[in-house]
Amino acid sequence: MKRFLAVLLALILCFGCTACKRTDSLPPEPTAPAEPTPEPPREAVYAEGFVSAAPTQAPAPEPTADPVSADEPFPGEDAQIDPSLDADQPEEPADPDEPDPQEEPEEPDPYTYESITNATLKVKFAYPQGWKSSPSTDVITMVEPVDEGDVAARVAVTSFQYTENKPTSKKLKAHMGDFLVNALSGYNEYKLEGTATVGFVGSTGMSVTYLAIQGNNYIRGIVYAGYTKATKKQKGRVYIMHFSCEESDFEGFLPLAEKLAASVTEVAG
Repeated sequence: MKRFLAVLLALILCFGCTACKRTDSLPPEPTAPAEPTPEPPREAVYAEGFVSAAPTQAPAPEPTADPVSADEPFPGEDAQIDPSLDADQPEEPADPDEPDPQEEPEEPDPYTYESITNATLKVKFAYPQGWKSSPSTDVITMVEPVDEGDVAARVAVTSFQYTENKPTSKKLKAHMGDFLVNALSGYNEYKLEGTATVGFVGSTGMSVTYLAIQGNNYIRGIVYAGYTKATKKQKGRVYIMHFSCEESDFEGFLPLAEKLAASVTEVAG
């Protein structure tokens, strides 16, 4: 009986002791879930000013750089910026040897020139080589050679001594008017189109353009007039140059007319 009680007491003590309990049969304690690695930005801007796609994975940690001394320049401090990204960057100067793209090359002059001098009219001027002289006493006229039936271009130059004590623009207009009445009297009809101030025979002169009808042809012309100053050796003169051609050819002939007008000079004597 005593043995039975001793065995029962030992069993009770064994089940009540915590040190004898099994720990491997207990459920594991819950652990906090790991925080996800933050995703890097989709774009990264670098010091050069360009934008590139960011890596899809976090970059591996770089080795720690050596400490920067205060005397050393900051990395990227002297980096050059692409001039195309700098709005204030001045444009590079144009190559002086490179032709201006807006400047059209000057067309070569299709004419060669001869000059004629008249001591009576005290005038000298140029005309295209091959043009023929039309005889006259008080006007020198050179005519373009053309086929029969075509309208020829022509240039006529004259001069005369003025009687007024002092040349004025008003008197010059009067001389121009007198010349036009005589020069255009041979046309069936004509109308004056415009006047302009021009340089002529070394002074400020004037020009008049007109449109006329002669038979079945339209003629367009330009007349230049100007004074030369009186000197102790000779009196001043009025010089007039008249250029005319077929109306459809006038724009093409105008540079020639201007060149011939620039060639008119006074001859001393």
